[in-house]
Amino acid sequence: ILHTLNYHRRSIHGIAFSPNSQYVATASDDNAVCLWSVTTGSLIREYHDHTEAATCVQFSADGLYLASSGWDKFIYLHDINSHELVNTYTGHTAWVYALAFNKETNQLLTGSWDHTVRFWSVSTRTVQPLYGHTDKINAIAYSSVTHQIVSAGWDNTFCIWDTATGKLQACIKPSHQPGYFPGILTVAYSPDGQQIAAGQVDATLDLWSVAEKSMIDIHEHRQRITCLAYHSSGQHLATASEDGFVFNYKMFEGEPIARMKLFNKAEVNSVAFHPTLPHLAAGGYWDEVSLLNVEKAKMVCIFKDTPDVTSLDFNLTGNLLAVACDKNTIKIFDVETQVCLSELKGHSKRINKVTFCPQHAWLASADDDGIVIIWSLSSKKPHQILRGFTGGVNALCWAQQQNSLYLLTGGQDKALRCWQIQAYGLEHRAIMIWTNYQPSFVSADASINNTKNLSAKHTQLFKQRRAQGTPALVISDHKRYDFDR
Repeated sequence: ILHTLNYHRRSIHGIAFSPNSQYVATASDDNAVCLWSVTTGSLIREYHDHTEAATCVQFSADGLYLASSGWDKFIYLHDINSHELVNTYTGHTAWVYALAFNKETNQLLTGSWDHTVRFWSVSTRTVQPLYGHTDKINAIAYSSVTHQIVSAGWDNTFCIWDTATGKLQACIKPSHQPGYFPGILTVAYSPDGQQIAAGQVDATLDLWSVAEKSMIDIHEHRQRITCLAYHSSGQHLATASEDGFVFNYKMFEGEPIARMKLFNKAEVNSVAFHPTLPHLAAGGYWDEVSLLNVEKAKMVCIFKDTPDVTSLDFNLTGNLLAVACDKNTIKIFDVETQVCLSELKGHSKRINKVTFCPQHAWLASADDDGIVIIWSLSSKKPHQILRGFTGGVNALCWAQQQNSLYLLTGGQDKALRCWQIQAYGLEHRAIMIWTNYQPSFVSADASINNTKNLSAKHTQLFKQRRAQGTPALVISDHKRYDFDR
């Protein structure tokens, strides 16, 4: 025995070595967290932040911080050098019994008896969640030119983000007309990445110049603008509204020079341009999707049996059209023949968004139940299901940067999340790499394949949460902890 560390007056629940092996941290039933010297065995510092038993301790991967958790439901983070309390994480509703740092991102994960795993943003110097939106996110768009993301929501703000890092570049808050509730329902990047179009609840169309940082406001719709889209040529911008009108703006050097009224029906919920032809698909609260020639303002064709459309999207070649409609169903149409090729069923609530993947034969969809499904178009079955969102997911967007493929999600929990598609052998999985705000994220459909040191009861609990795979090593359960009670 090199040292016996004597300080705690009650049972010790947690112990951890620092990455450089200079320190040992302990957590105890006496509410204290202690930092010890490995070399001398002496007590360096005791922390008395917890008001109930401290259960876990963990050092950050860079060795700068010490995190602790306990029965008081709090997570405390201390600077190892100054011993100052850097941050206090709150949000769990039951005892916090697990801590872990991501070695690559320094992201802190916590597990609790409230059945949630929560992800907390930890930077190298300061520890603070990165907020962008203060209310629900309604729309996301990506520019392949600037490699930036724009998100918009009910806080009447659209935010610009760096795709790879998640760094917030700018927040723009357009003015809204008096007497109207603020909020942005739809947003899009122009093909050259130099303009952002946003549709407001007060029926205002905002055109933001990225370079000049100036705004053009257009007031021609009579009710809230529900959707808009740029043509790939950049020469057309289509807007649609609850007033039933669909307008096509002829664009020149970022400014609308002419407006054409395409048609007027019931409330229009979604529009999508064909990738090469001057054709616009529009759908809403009627029984069909209309395909319009925006240059001639004439009907090209209709796609029948598509009641209550909530979202539309063409694939990259323009031969397929995805339609989210009544009964939580997605219909895939052949554009040339208007024949329904398949129906995708897997959502139990309203589908808010569908979008084709630009790189694989996939389609992503999101619903009001907080479920995102990545569909395989070849098998017509889910390739992966993302669960655990707090509230519904309203917005989806694919992004490509260099050799990386990302899926962006946003919704009722105010969080913008970036998922990177990573290859695992012959399969691909969506892994969350950053988020601007992480109130909670439920561990569902996790993989425990080849996981070491899981007890039999922990394995059972993971299986109850739909975990997949088989642990590499199952250890015996400690008699002190009965997780079935």
